[in-house]
Amino acid sequence: MGRLTAFHDDVYAATHPPGIADGDDFALATARTLGWAAQLGYEAAEAAKFQAVAARWGWNIVGVIRQFPDQSGILAGTKAFVAEIGPATVVAFPGTEPDSIIHIGTDLAFLPDAHGISRGFTHALDSVWTDLTALLTANDRPVLLAGHSLGGALAVIAALRLHRAGAHHVQGVYTFGMPRTGTATFAADYTALNTVTYRFRHGRDVVPALPPVALAGHRHVGRELHCVTGGAFTLDQLDAAAAPSAATPPTLPGFPGLTHVASGLVDLLPGPARDHMMDRYLWALRDAAIRALPT
Repeated sequence: MGRLTAFHDDVYAATHPPGIADGDDFALATARTLGWAAQLGYEAAEAAKFQAVAARWGWNIVGVIRQFPDQSGILAGTKAFVAEIGPATVVAFPGTEPDSIIHIGTDLAFLPDAHGISRGFTHALDSVWTDLTALLTANDRPVLLAGHSLGGALAVIAALRLHRAGAHHVQGVYTFGMPRTGTATFAADYTALNTVTYRFRHGRDVVPALPPVALAGHRHVGRELHCVTGGAFTLDQLDAAAAPSAATPPTLPGFPGLTHVASGLVDLLPGPARDHMMDRYLWALRDAAIRALPT
């Protein structure tokens, strides 16, 4: 599991996320750091690798959660970790493993529950909620949440739960390739967090268009930043009137592919699926270290 989402050690060795910016305002430095947090979550099953990378970056890992059955007995396969990074506590959720039947089943369970949230996402978060809140209990730092793909959906649901509980200040939510999480009911409940929720979409990534609105009335929350394939995320994309487009997506020279993503199979994915993978989000965040890697 995870070979389509893992990175080789040399990627992490050549990288040092910039850290967390102070305050609740949007910051690209924070986005870069949280993008790497979402990626590192995919490595949590390899404890030695995960801990070595976190130690190299100076992140204090509070706890790692890997749960499978939730309270209803439904398999969820949810992973997350909590870390102290600079002035904040970060909760990071990796997303769907393309080779995980459990995760795919979670994604397909999109019919809304009583709160307007896809049932699969609710079950997935319920499976780790007790352990997650226990890790946050004694921590009074502001909380930042991050997630890629399915993990982005879990991040926004978790943010709403923490906000409602009132025990923690949710400083921000940064998601990458997040699917539509719930219906208008959920979107209305989420209103208070829209201004500190940032939804990154890279190029032709198909996942943010799922599930189709016509199937269950799902819609997005937060503020979108959308760049073209091979482009860069910039501050002026925030709340832009229209998403960019590229008639002919460019070749990405120097892009970590066959050499640096653990499985070369990832480069065989069709464009809309390939644009969804986390290495392309990190490229679009213009992390100088990963762009400097040899091809």
